[in-house]
Amino acid sequence: MSDYPSGSNVGLGYGAADIGNLYTVCDQTKAAPASYTAQTSMVATTPFLIFYKAAGVRKYVIRRIELSQVGTVAGGALTILVGRDTASRYSSSGTALTPQNTNREQRTDLMDEMSVRVNATATAQVDANIDWIKAYSAQAKVGSTINIDVEDGIHFGASAGSLLIYVYAATTAPTFLVNADIIEE
Repeated sequence: MSDYPSGSNVGLGYGAADIGNLYTVCDQTKAAPASYTAQTSMVATTPFLIFYKAAGVRKYVIRRIELSQVGTVAGGALTILVGRDTASRYSSSGTALTPQNTNREQRTDLMDEMSVRVNATATAQVDANIDWIKAYSAQAKVGSTINIDVEDGIHFGASAGSLLIYVYAATTAPTFLVNADIIEE
């Protein structure tokens, strides 16, 4: 993927940005970025955040996901579940977050095979297809940031797939700003 020698100290993120393959995901309204409301319970067909792709030729690595609590304070502790599915589970609706290339000198095209949505409707899961890879509990506090640390460990090959992130609190649904980095191989 990179022109840098094996074993060099150049990180995956830097190398990807340098050749135009690092994309960031966040709301593009910088004057007043949109916040998104999570859930009050776990419902398999309503993930808070979904990364998804149909079969194609490109490969992707999820580098970082960050949720910053703003606005409404969660009613009780937050629960965050992260699952990887072998199918593209996106069904309908939700707010699209368009991945933006971080190196406009190298490439100006948008990511064309992977999409990201907040509060979308997902198809029902088939338990045999989903791997639950992270589970977190976080404090309900405006101003705190939850880093879903995947350490470049979520890879999407050429086949279809989804990364589903469920965020909920028992009584009051919290609101978040969303940020993520995706590397295209």
